[in-house]
Amino acid sequence: PAYEAGGHVGGNVQPGDEPFHGRRHTNLQREHPAIIGYHFLEEPGGHYSDRPNVMEMIRRSGAEIRQLDPDHFIDLIDWPASSYSLYEPFVDLIIPDRYTRGPAPVLNIAGETIQQIQQARSASQGRKPVWVMPQMFSFLVESREGLTKVPSVPEGPTPEQVRLSAYSGIVGGAQGMLFFCYGYARNGNSGNWNGNGATPSLPTVS
Repeated sequence: PAYEAGGHVGGNVQPGDEPFHGRRHTNLQREHPAIIGYHFLEEPGGHYSDRPNVMEMIRRSGAEIRQLDPDHFIDLIDWPASSYSLYEPFVDLIIPDRYTRGPAPVLNIAGETIQQIQQARSASQGRKPVWVMPQMFSFLVESREGLTKVPSVPEGPTPEQVRLSAYSGIVGGAQGMLFFCYGYARNGNSGNWNGNGATPSLPTVS
């Protein structure tokens, strides 16, 4: 559906000790015309840092994907500046993910978005493109159980906050943009989206 509507999507190939899975996922996705690249390192500090020989595993997995599919990028998606410097050598593209509403709401969306883009660009000394990924999901409704009853879990960003994050990315010099939204649970229960799950009008960045 995304491709038919003129959009593209990121595939998903994660690092692993067993190369079979990375090869299989790459081969399954690489010929699809909607694929623009692969989500390779998704918040690696939280997902891989406790694994032995993690850097070698990431290096080997990334090299395997590039050998099988040299025509699509592999990316790093994370938010601490330390992550950009640590994992930048293994990827083609750095994407700060912008959570504007969560356990610790962001008070300065524009300033932090621009700062993250600058940190990502600095980490590779300008050698790697930097995109930005604004949050479009709600912690309140985007779960496999649907609407959570936990009062401490906040709603997601308003359309205005998503728009602000997107335009801040443009101002900060982002060279591309992905919007992060789960597709399995949006049910219109979040008042931030006018009660009908409507998507706000957003800028397009190529």
